[in-house]
Amino acid sequence: MAYQSFGHGPVPIIAFHGFGRTGQDFAEFEQALGDRLTIHAFDLPFHGESPASSERAKRPFTPAELRDYFSAFAEHMGAKKFVLMGFSLGGRVALSLLESMPERISRAVLIAPDGLKPR
Repeated sequence: MAYQSFGHGPVPIIAFHGFGRTGQDFAEFEQALGDRLTIHAFDLPFHGESPASSERAKRPFTPAELRDYFSAFAEHMGAKKFVLMGFSLGGRVALSLLESMPERISRAVLIAPDGLKPR
């Protein structure tokens, strides 16, 4: 998945945008919080610069695949723990990760999260 990083602070954040948006939305936080946080804002599949594989349209990522991907990303960052941030659709991804890898997450910030009820 494509991502951009904003800020240079010691607290790592993995952030997910809302439907039809991109990780660029999190650039707004850089000026106010960039000295305290580093936000790694991902473009979810089928959004922004992330690939839109027709195979993945038929077979979405499983919670285990997401857990493994973001565990590897945290290792790459050198972070034992990180903060999750999710807006709307990104809140669903954040909740999935919170459930599948709670030991890696120090805090979760949900902004107008979607998916809090069964569909």
